[in-house]
This record gives sequence, structure tokens and C-alpha cells, in this order.
Amino acid sequence: KKWLTLFKIALARHAWNILAQEAERFREPIAGISFRSILLSACSHPENQQVGALVHQLEKLSPGIVRNTFDASGNDPLWYTLYSGISGKYRLRWTPIPQELVDTLVAYGCDPARRNRNGISFQAMNAELMSGRDIKVIPENHEA
Repeated sequence: KKWLTLFKIALARHAWNILAQEAERFREPIAGISFRSILLSACSHPENQQVGALVHQLEKLSPGIVRNTFDASGNDPLWYTLYSGISGKYRLRWTPIPQELVDTLVAYGCDPARRNRNGISFQAMNAELMSGRDIKVIPENHEA
């Protein structure tokens, strides 16, 4: 039970290094949280250098998890790396993603050219964000 408490604290604090070190103890689901949820959550914090280690461990525990994980919008773990680079309430502004993490996700089967359900690929969005132009996002509940 102590490791379950450690897991919950590490997840809440984005302590990916602890999760990677303790991953061998994991059995899915952990406290009702799937490996896929952990993977997507970790990828949304690519600035943490330990995310890559956790990705390796999750792939070891559940082979194919990286290439087979998508959210309801068809976004894969690569897309989630974009989310941390985004700031501002209704604007996308870019901060670079560590190339090592992108390379790791691609090596495990993520395809940068694959389009999500909105028809946009990680590759296209990444290029647009890197261009330095602001991208305006209109929230779903916004009234014109």
C-alpha cells in the first residue's frame, strides 16, 4: 500500500522519475488510472526530462502502448507534447518540445504525419506553432 500512496503523490506532482523507477510494480489499472492516461499526462509535460524514461517503462510493461494510444479526438502522445508548449487562455504560443522525447515517441510508433479527427497532423501543427504566428482559438462555448 505504501507504493500506491507513493504513486498517487508522484502522479499529482508530475514526478515522472519516481513513476519510471517504480513502474515495475504497476499493474493496470492503478488506483483506477490506466497506463494510457499516465502516458498522455506525462507527454503533456515534456519539459520534464524524466518523461522519456517513463515512456520507455510504460512501453516495456505494455508493448505497443505508445502507437496505440489516442484520445477521443484522435490525438496521440505526440499531440500531448504540444499542449505544454501552449500558453494563454485562447491563444496558442509555442515553446519548443525536447527533440529526444519526440524521437522516442516516433521510435515507438507515433506518426507525426497522421491526422487527428480534425484533419490536422502533429507535424502541421508543430510547423505552424514554430512559425511564430499566433493562432487564435475560439472556445466551444464562445458566443460571437
